[in-house]
Amino acid sequence: MRIILFLLMFFNLSLLSQTVSWDAGGDGVNWSDPDNWNTNMLPGVGDSVIIHGDSVVLNTVDPVIKNLLLINGAKLVNFATLTSTGSLNYAIRCDSASIVNHAKIVVLDVGNNEFGDRAIELLNGSHFHNTATALLDILQTNGFGIWLEDGSIGENDGSISVVTLYQIGVISQLSSNFINRSLITIEGQGPFVGGITAGAVGQFTNLGDLQIKISGLDNHGLSLTNGGKIVNEGDIIIDAQNASLGILIDGFTSLLHQKDGLIKINLSSGQGIRIFSGELKIDPGAAIEVNNPAADFYIQIDSTAIFNCDGILELGN
Repeated sequence: MRIILFLLMFFNLSLLSQTVSWDAGGDGVNWSDPDNWNTNMLPGVGDSVIIHGDSVVLNTVDPVIKNLLLINGAKLVNFATLTSTGSLNYAIRCDSASIVNHAKIVVLDVGNNEFGDRAIELLNGSHFHNTATALLDILQTNGFGIWLEDGSIGENDGSISVVTLYQIGVISQLSSNFINRSLITIEGQGPFVGGITAGAVGQFTNLGDLQIKISGLDNHGLSLTNGGKIVNEGDIIIDAQNASLGILIDGFTSLLHQKDGLIKINLSSGQGIRIFSGELKIDPGAAIEVNNPAADFYIQIDSTAIFNCDGILELGN
């Protein structure tokens, strides 16, 4: 009987799942006003939510939904706990839109091991700001953690945690920039995962603490390709296990600029720093350490690459 009741509840929930759109028919501001939604009911578990053009404040309810799409100048200001769970393609997508998170956003079980699967996706000049009081938790994503493109901006002044089972924690490309001023932790579990990728003239700027832990074959801590740029003025710790690669630089205009602080790479095996092309630059007072008890190599630089070291490069244990 209990099994039958559970199946009936699950079946009824799937029937109730729907697309819920903001129509501003209530007070025109608050998520918690049912009349602001086209169903005249608050979005719930399994619902795909769309906000078009308006500014919305979430502060008195803690919704659990399937996914959220903000488009055409829409803005969400969050003071509550917003949870997205069970979406195959994306949890939160901003397309020419913005989110300011003052509290907590949780993403659970998103993606299906496909390239287009992203937990947080910022497109076409979108903006995501995780403020000093905020927490973004991306747990067990089977896709990219945070994806930026087309001039989008990401900012973190709070705390971000990403656990990915497939693909990369944060990727910035196509003239986008993600700026970390506080704490980001990324844990990659399984093959083909990575910490941070800056590609196609995208940039990642670290002014705070970045902690990356990856394990498995064909993984990397930092990757710069096709003119990507990573600028570090804080601390980056990369713990890579099982034949992983600490830092990969590829592309004639790609640049890893170690301006200040420390980049520390701890490897159990595999490769420390690999520069096919592009540039690694270490400024005075800045440091990079590569620790590897069973290194294939600590650093390898091809003839077309540039290595400028005015700071400290320490290789060994």
